Amino acid sequence: MAHLPEDRIKMGIVLPFSVAGNMILHEYNHAPYARGGFLSFGVISNHARDLVGKFDVRTASVDTRNRQPVGWEPAEGRGGTRAR
Repeated sequence: MAHLPEDRIKMGIVLPFSVAGNMILHEYNHAPYARGGFLSFGVISNHARDLVGKFDVRTASVDTRNRQPVGWEPAEGRGGTRAR
């Protein structure tokens, strides 16, 4: 990882995506993560598991879908998020 934004919910991850999916956001359409326009889910999962171990990411599984953390709700009128 090269950059961790201050507001990781708004700028750092795509909430509906899995942990593995978020780990390849900038590379999803390049080999080895995709071939012939199709994602290589096994390669993506293996890469995500390597990163989870290397960076001590706390997750039940690389296939776990991200959710908004407890205490966050949509910010009124801005389309963002804010703490309660």
